[in-house]
Amino acid sequence: MRDGRLGSCLLVSDPLHMRRGVRMMRDLGVPCFSSPTTTSAYVSLPAKAGFLIREVVFLTGYLVAGR
Repeated sequence: MRDGRLGSCLLVSDPLHMRRGVRMMRDLGVPCFSSPTTTSAYVSLPAKAGFLIREVVFLTGYLVAGR
């Protein structure tokens, strides 16, 4: 981004992944705007629940590990 003289980014991702993605970009010093997708590969309730649990675990690990 520095080489391209870009000052911010637009992060497009699954809504359940957005919090961790934006947090990681901001921790890297990159001003970041989010644009959650309107569709997801996780359609069924069990699939969504599993993905959400995974994201909570990964976000918690990221925060505890100090990024």
